[in-house]
Amino acid sequence: VDAITWWIDSGATTHFFKDRCWFKTYEPVEDESVLYMSDDHFAHVHGKGSMVLEFSSGKYITLFNVLYVLKLRKNLNYWSCIK
Repeated sequence: VDAITWWIDSGATTHFFKDRCWFKTYEPVEDESVLYMSDDHFAHVHGKGSMVLEFSSGKYITLFNVLYVLKLRKNLNYWSCIK
């Protein structure tokens, strides 16, 4: 399995991921949910779900309510949720 690169974003309000294949659970978002970014751009939220991350130490962590946003260039992690 390829490594996932996450960027820690202290301004994020939840976890955002750009690759659908990494979701353990997934459900499409039927409403017109939009992610507004600090640079005045926006992107549509296509779905949400959970992900299991494995660290190089062998430990695992499950992230819930991760939003699938196809337009992102980087996967963003809301650090306050996992500290």
